Amino acid sequence: MLTNAVSTASCNGQTGAVATALPLPLRVLVDSAGTKQGVTVTWHTSNGLVTPQASVTDAAGIATAAWTLDTVAGTQSATASVAGLNAVGFRATALAGPAALTQKVVGDSQTMGVNARFSSPLGVFVSDRYGNAVSGKVVRWTVVNGPVSLIREDDIGSATTTDLNGYIETSLKPTGTEGGALVRASLPGGGAGADFTVTVGPPQYLVRLIGLSFMSVQNGTSTPAIDTVPAGQTVQWFLGTQDYPYGLHRLMSVGTPSFVVPGSSNTFPSTVSVTFTQPGTYDYADSYNPRTATGVIVVR
Repeated sequence: MLTNAVSTASCNGQTGAVATALPLPLRVLVDSAGTKQGVTVTWHTSNGLVTPQASVTDAAGIATAAWTLDTVAGTQSATASVAGLNAVGFRATALAGPAALTQKVVGDSQTMGVNARFSSPLGVFVSDRYGNAVSGKVVRWTVVNGPVSLIREDDIGSATTTDLNGYIETSLKPTGTEGGALVRASLPGGGAGADFTVTVGPPQYLVRLIGLSFMSVQNGTSTPAIDTVPAGQTVQWFLGTQDYPYGLHRLMSVGTPSFVVPGSSNTFPSTVSVTFTQPGTYDYADSYNPRTATGVIVVR
């Protein structure tokens, strides 16, 4: 009479690359009160393929099968069952395969003024051929042409690595002239790269709400954000913050001289644009956070 079925040592909890066979076969030991040989074991998995689907125990009561993992990275499971006994479970960890694809995530087709760094980073996702994120993979950023440079100068032609989600990014700044630029993220040794096209345009003056403070995109000043602009220039505020996505924000002019704030900007996200025609020093704040979200526009 059959009494038990258990997995044997060293075949459970293995690790392997997606879409490949585990290095060791799955093994199950069938105990019995009599003969152990000739017992049929049925194998099953919804993650990949176990072959054969049924095998017979040998003289030692052991049956084996090969397990080829699924194409999706993560924990996978398989079972061995014998009629009249509880099923035996196996687990394995499927790791992403070699990096094969580089996909653009953010930052393509930006336009930024010649006087400011680009507002969005360039970001790519690196995956294997099946779309699984590949972490710790070297990515090389190169400015192919155009009037831009990477914020960290040592990134030009150098390597950085992807995070646990297969993501990596870098940031750009104009180098002093207007025009189009091409920046490439590539995998050393081959594989599809990702090309970003960006444009450096006429001067722009942008202020962003970061957390509960205004920050000048041009120079990074904050609490207060300070920008010096020529008369006739338009300043644009982005009153949106990822830290407080549902908060209310409203730009207001403070003191004298003052400027008129168009509309009623108190929803997320919102954008306010003001053209300054008269020289002077103009103070402003977020009416909902007047102590921390402050700034100054110096018009000359």
